[in-house]
Amino acid sequence: MTTATSDLNRNYTALKNDLLQSGFLANVTRASSPVPVIDFQAGCNLLNWPGKNAGGSLGISYAAISEDFFKTAGMKMAEGREFAGTPNDTLHVILNEAAVGRLQLKTPVGQMLTTELSKEPVRIIGVVKNAIIGSPFSTIIPALFVYKPDIAGTVIYRLKPDVNVHDAIDKLAAIFNKYNPAYPYDYFFADAAYDSNFKQAQLVGKLAAVFAALTILISCLGLFGLAAYKPIRTAR
Repeated sequence: MTTATSDLNRNYTALKNDLLQSGFLANVTRASSPVPVIDFQAGCNLLNWPGKNAGGSLGISYAAISEDFFKTAGMKMAEGREFAGTPNDTLHVILNEAAVGRLQLKTPVGQMLTTELSKEPVRIIGVVKNAIIGSPFSTIIPALFVYKPDIAGTVIYRLKPDVNVHDAIDKLAAIFNKYNPAYPYDYFFADAAYDSNFKQAQLVGKLAAVFAALTILISCLGLFGLAAYKPIRTAR
């Protein structure tokens, strides 16, 4: 994954073609934040949806993506399809399973929603399976995916199986530097980010276990001291 600059966004189509023609990549896409730490801090209000009670709205998190995002990120579609990369996709949205459950939609694909992001109703074209985002122990956030490639700030790409990583990095660096000469090629691997998240969680668990053991030990010492204590009687 690489942070998208204005040059990369402006030359994205040519960049994507060169990356795929390099022979090292299976897929290329863009998103508003990297995998696995998709930034769902941004939120919008759903103004209307099937089964909505009269009045009010519902806040939901969302992420801006381009075509081939789920395929590149390794996220599986539960039903429906991904964005096709056509202008009509601006009138389409994709929900995750948590959002479908939150909205209590029995047949979500084909249903219409109205959000504050668009003045026109948008159609649900797919449901993506829930995936770990951020902490491996956090609750899955109900999320809406919108087709807004122009504001996607990260270029995400998947290496083909069994390619030589060092050779791939050298080739990709040359391509990125061609379209983004003002900035050095910078990247990170999603699996390393996942591994870091799990290691942090494991470290917190180990520290909690150590402090719990110390607490028990101190409590036992206190009880032992009370049990060993014998009051001294003073003769009258």
